[in-house]
Amino acid sequence: RVAEQSFGWRQPVAALIALACAVGPLVAAAGWMIRGADGPLERRDPAQVPAFVAEDAGTRDQARTLVLDSDSTARVRYTLVRGAGARMGDDEIAAADGSGTGLDKVVANLVAGSGADQTGQLGGFAVRYVLVHQGTPRQITRVLDATPGLNRLSQQNGNALWRVDREVSRATLIGAGGSGTPQAVAAGPVEIHTTVPGGSGGRVLRLADAVSDGWTATLDGKPLAPKTVDGWAQGFELPAGGGKLDVTYDAPFTHTVWLWVQGALAVLLVVLALPGRRRDVDDDLPEEETVPAQAMEGEGRRARRLRAQAEAEETEEAAEAREATEAAEEGPEAPPYGQQEQPVIPHQQSYADWDTGTNTCADPEYAAYPADPYQAPYQHTGYDQGAYHPDPYGQNPYDPYGYGAQQEQSYDPAAHPQGYDPAQQPPYGDGSERHDGSQQ
Repeated sequence: RVAEQSFGWRQPVAALIALACAVGPLVAAAGWMIRGADGPLERRDPAQVPAFVAEDAGTRDQARTLVLDSDSTARVRYTLVRGAGARMGDDEIAAADGSGTGLDKVVANLVAGSGADQTGQLGGFAVRYVLVHQGTPRQITRVLDATPGLNRLSQQNGNALWRVDREVSRATLIGAGGSGTPQAVAAGPVEIHTTVPGGSGGRVLRLADAVSDGWTATLDGKPLAPKTVDGWAQGFELPAGGGKLDVTYDAPFTHTVWLWVQGALAVLLVVLALPGRRRDVDDDLPEEETVPAQAMEGEGRRARRLRAQAEAEETEEAAEAREATEAAEEGPEAPPYGQQEQPVIPHQQSYADWDTGTNTCADPEYAAYPADPYQAPYQHTGYDQGAYHPDPYGQNPYDPYGYGAQQEQSYDPAAHPQGYDPAQQPPYGDGSERHDGSQQ
């Protein structure tokens, strides 16, 4: 619309708006790349724990750190992290697994100072360090200082750190019936590929992870029977002999299906957001002809009758249209040669229609029409039938000059050829006269 109008204030304003729409996103993207995104997101140091703690978490034991954060003693927030700190997705995993592992109860007993074996319970979750963030009430830090088995290491930038005074590991070998000291097994962040020594029968491989159907374990290629330990931890029964131990985790089939469904929905959303094709219809083009219904196999009698009726109606409409077109092209029928087209005269009442012999005037003196004093009434005397001879070429021809003794000879057109008389006019005209009889 702006292009069709004459140049005015609308064109510059439209150009400025288009320029702002094009430059605005580019400037915003450049700012985010230079200084990072701000607002609800804030860029901070990814390391949430001291450097030596993060280094210790990458060893064969895969020890973890319990991070506590609270504004009051009534409510405490905690995070179980591995390595340098929490990563994206750890909160969802903790929310899914924490309710059934009993970690909530362990943290509550820890900050309340219940006096139980807190180090043993923390070791079951492979927790080697306890970190309290700045701003946490001092009452919590005093309780941790008084807890047996926790040794305070340092305090940096307002953050206090404690170490569990016992051997912890993500994967351990437990003797039959839980007897003996747990033996640490080398493990990775998720999978385990190591060699275990032989031992007594009834041993159990315990993982500091929640029980799940996705865990599988083999010893020298032979699958191990899964087992639940302490009501929540994943375990596998080991034979007396040793060998190559492989523990893997495969996501459940339902989780894989859900990921594919999310991908399909994302693709569908992108396709729906694409602009559609606009159909430009040219009004100058002729309309498409209607294709008549075609006969189909197995159709009933009613369908055939309706199709025949529709074809008959189309044929009649086409014939009427063709006749109307031919009549319009031929035009009105011209009069015969030599005849003039008579003008149409509207109907007029005759004298007899006007002279009805009655008068609605109340005065009898004016009941009749007044006579014309200057014109005598027309007297019709009739025609004299004996004034003219019926046969002008008979034995007694009519002599207009009174020479009755001389008889006029009959006319011979071949004996006296007649010349062209310009004054002579054809009796019926030659087609060049007007409607009133005058020459054009």
